[in-house]
Amino acid sequence: MTIPLNKAPFNTPLKLAEVMDFNLLQKFQHLGLYENDVITKLDEDILLRPVKIKGPKGMVILGAGMSSKIVAHLDDGPKIPIAELKNGQSAHIEGVTGGTALAKSMKILGLKNDDEITVIRTIPPMEYTLTVNSQTRVKISEVLAAKIWGCTSDGRDMQFSSSGKGKDFRVKQILGGKKSPAMIFTYGGIETGAVLCLENVKPMETLAMSPVGRQSVIIYKNDGLRLIIEKKQCGLILVKPID
Repeated sequence: MTIPLNKAPFNTPLKLAEVMDFNLLQKFQHLGLYENDVITKLDEDILLRPVKIKGPKGMVILGAGMSSKIVAHLDDGPKIPIAELKNGQSAHIEGVTGGTALAKSMKILGLKNDDEITVIRTIPPMEYTLTVNSQTRVKISEVLAAKIWGCTSDGRDMQFSSSGKGKDFRVKQILGGKKSPAMIFTYGGIETGAVLCLENVKPMETLAMSPVGRQSVIIYKNDGLRLIIEKKQCGLILVKPID
C-alpha cells in the first residue's frame, strides 16, 4: 500500500513508488533518484536562511527557498542542497527540484549546472528600510530584497540586497514565481521601473506567536543524496514502507 511522503513515517526505509508530477520526476532522475529506489524520511528540524554565495559572476544572495531547491555535489560525492553547505564550503551545482521560475532566476543571477559555488555565509533575518520613488518609506525582509533585480546609478546589475546605502537603484525585474511581483508591489509600489534607495539595514526582530510547523522534509538515499522537499510536493510523491 502506497502513501504520500508527508504521511510516511520518519527514519524508516521507504520505496519510492511513484512521482505523480512528470517535471518533478525528471528533476529527481537528473539528480540520481528513481522510482523503486529506497529512501529515508529523516526526522530533522530544518532551519532555512538566506545564503550568500560566490558564483562565476560574483556574489549572489539566495533566498531560503532557492538555497533549499538548488542541489550541489561535493568533490567526495554527496549531493546536498546549497542550504546545507557550511560556510567556506565549495561545490558544483548539480540540478534543481524547483520549477521554471527558479530556473529563470538562476539564469539572471548567472548560475547554471556544473558551476562551482562557494558559500560565504548564512544570513540572519535582516530588515531593509528604503524609499520607493523618493516618496514612500517601507521596510522589507532580506528575502524580498534578494528577489528585486535591477541596476545601480553607475549601471551595475545586481540584487537590491547587494546595493549600497544612499544610491538610486532602478528595478528591472522581480525574481520568483508568478505571485512575487504582486506581493512585492504591496510594499509601497515596488515594481519594474521603480527607483529605490536603501536607507538602513538592521537585524530583524522576530516574535514567535505559536510553534512553527514542519514545512519541509529531508529525504536521504544511501549514496549520499539529500533533498529538501516542500510540503506541497510531498503529496505528489508516493512511497511504500519496507517491512
